[in-house]
Amino acid sequence: MPAGQLGYFLVGRTEGFAMPFGSEGFLCLMGNIGRLRGVEQVVQGPAESALVDLTAPPVHPPEAVMSGDTWNFQCWYRDGTTSSFSDGLRVLFD
Repeated sequence: MPAGQLGYFLVGRTEGFAMPFGSEGFLCLMGNIGRLRGVEQVVQGPAESALVDLTAPPVHPPEAVMSGDTWNFQCWYRDGTTSSFSDGLRVLFD
């Protein structure tokens, strides 16, 4: 993400591929998508990280991450006058 731009981490179980209206990038998540909330979860580029409570990721209905689950993560950020998305990241939890 560009230096100094704000963004949010997104999380979901289902991979997808869409270009939301008004965005310059592709959303790699679909279905039940959660957004990490709170001041500590707002990120600022170019590189950030966030802690995720694996007992309660921010999806509805809430469900804990279990061994063998695959979850997907992406960052949604401002990019000048529009928004964009980072590359998606697929994580398999052992």
